[in-house]
Amino acid sequence: MRLGNPDGGRVKPRGRCRKSFGAMLGSACRRCLHGWNRDDSNMEGSMSIHQQATISADPRRVYQVLADAEALSALSGMGGKVAWTAGHEFAAFDGNVTGRQIELVPGARIVQAWRFPRWEPGQYSLVTFTLAAVDGGTLLAIDQHGEPDDWHDHIAANWPTFYLTPLTEHFAAA
Repeated sequence: MRLGNPDGGRVKPRGRCRKSFGAMLGSACRRCLHGWNRDDSNMEGSMSIHQQATISADPRRVYQVLADAEALSALSGMGGKVAWTAGHEFAAFDGNVTGRQIELVPGARIVQAWRFPRWEPGQYSLVTFTLAAVDGGTLLAIDQHGEPDDWHDHIAANWPTFYLTPLTEHFAAA
């Protein structure tokens, strides 16, 4: 099992879109949704999180669990609410993570406007799950941008706990 940041735990300085993440739920800027962080002229200071793991299943099987907040949450003994269509709301881990599906490409990518309910109203981060077929299964890469600075370490430490390790163990046991 390989988990963690391929840069040895370092994170890349990134930024938060100057446009409101609340707008992402209505009429969002396409740069935020599909070109996040490629044009730093639209960014303010923040950090990004990148983590990855190789999971012993094909990308479509990993996608099915990852896109299903109810099934993903169940891996950690919690409940969730599924959203299979872009624009719809999801909730994971007994409501501790909520948001909207932004882009769903079966077997390849999931993009979500993602937040903790304790964040300021309208504050969202952008999470992209990228799946690629590799020898032995799927390389799952997680990239998160725009999380509040004071939440960065908490979120980075818990991607393995709630996503990477449970997915890896679930498919290793299958």
